[in-house]
Amino acid sequence: MQPSTLVVRPVRPEEYVETGRIVLAAYDAAGRIEGPYRLRIEDTAARVEAGSEVWVAVDGERVLGSVTFTDAGDPNLEDDTHGDCGFRMLGVDPAAQGLGVGRTLVQRCIDTATARGRKRLSIYSMVWMPAAHAMYERMGFTRRRDRDVLFPAGVGLAFQRNLVPDADAWFPPEGLPAEPPPWYLDVLG
Repeated sequence: MQPSTLVVRPVRPEEYVETGRIVLAAYDAAGRIEGPYRLRIEDTAARVEAGSEVWVAVDGERVLGSVTFTDAGDPNLEDDTHGDCGFRMLGVDPAAQGLGVGRTLVQRCIDTATARGRKRLSIYSMVWMPAAHAMYERMGFTRRRDRDVLFPAGVGLAFQRNLVPDADAWFPPEGLPAEPPPWYLDVLG
């Protein structure tokens, strides 16, 4: 059940620290990111300054979750050869998980991408985030095993959602999955 006053809007500068804390707490509740990437997850300001759109889901003034939307041309877009927009660093406060906050944030990404005429929305999700995977699949995302990559924290599973009927004509066709998945820097640069 979603909070009745849930609103999704751009993050405000005074919310950067809290937003980063919430996203990191969401990751830590599912698994564990170690090393320098922890600092990137927490650094909401850097994503905004780089040109990414960071949105928060708020109930009144309380931040419940956040997502970083990466549009075409955004330096934070992870896989621009298989999708023309994406999202990353989706996190919901562990105390608010199961209330539809994550679904609302992902729907905002879908709606924004569709309104902008994008063809495909892509996401990588860590192998140890099965609740997120189930939500993505319920929302029409499909797995792309051929695009999985190995990150320092484990395998990143690739998901995509076509936004237009002919999206497959715009991107490379699905290939065979690699065993083991390739190192993320070799694929994503």
